[in-house]
Amino acid sequence: MRSLLSSPARLTDPIAVDLFKKIFAQHGALTRRSADTDTPVMYSQEERLAVVPLIFGLMPADALDRHLYRRPPPLKPLIRSHLRAIGLSGDDEDLVDILQNVIYHYTSTLAFPHRSPRAKRSIGEIRLNASKTYQSIRARQRGRCAACGVLFTDDVEETLDHVLPWRLIGDPPNGANWQFLCRPCNSGKQHWMSSIQAPQSFNWWYGCPEQQLTDSGATEEARFVLLTQRQGCELTNCGKGPRETSLHVVKRYETGLAIADNLEVRCEAHLSTY
Repeated sequence: MRSLLSSPARLTDPIAVDLFKKIFAQHGALTRRSADTDTPVMYSQEERLAVVPLIFGLMPADALDRHLYRRPPPLKPLIRSHLRAIGLSGDDEDLVDILQNVIYHYTSTLAFPHRSPRAKRSIGEIRLNASKTYQSIRARQRGRCAACGVLFTDDVEETLDHVLPWRLIGDPPNGANWQFLCRPCNSGKQHWMSSIQAPQSFNWWYGCPEQQLTDSGATEEARFVLLTQRQGCELTNCGKGPRETSLHVVKRYETGLAIADNLEVRCEAHLSTY
């Protein structure tokens, strides 16, 4: 993995910029091309983390102030000027288009006296007003939570999750930025772009005893970190993922805290071997 330490070079890394465009286009931020919601590419948590510095690094400061004006200035000239200033091409129309849409949505979610912020969609609204899209996503996930694989039943709360943070992408009508998570997984995900951003990904227990804990003693954040980074049962020769079975996070070492490195993922069938 390339260095994660702060550096101006991160903003112009061609690999990271290309990845940024692909990830955001897939989830509906490129208006000139429809996202493929039937067979989405599964980008890793490492790949998602690599584009995090670019999200706000590629945004011009003047563009983020546009909410202060009743008639905000055009975005694209500001974006092109900033891209050229940091050493990128201002003629990359896909990049400019994506940044325009992300900035527009990010600023439109702020509440100011002269306008109301955009509203986030809910799972109930999707079931009622976008039933075809709802059924398509549910079928793709085989009726299971996209992270832990628990089956959605009357006893399991199904929630709408935005794959990329809602304030960046919002609710594309084709559902390109939607997945369904159970309530604990959605709570554990929080607003991260990648689960590697979460403090629990680095065993950071500081302040954790005051947080909501799961049956294994882990926080919901740590549980989500394990599920998204391990992506399946860790028992030798198993590897079943959330589209096949329900996954559980358990302590690997009873003598240690329930931090990421002391936890492991087990499927339903192998939970009894723990």
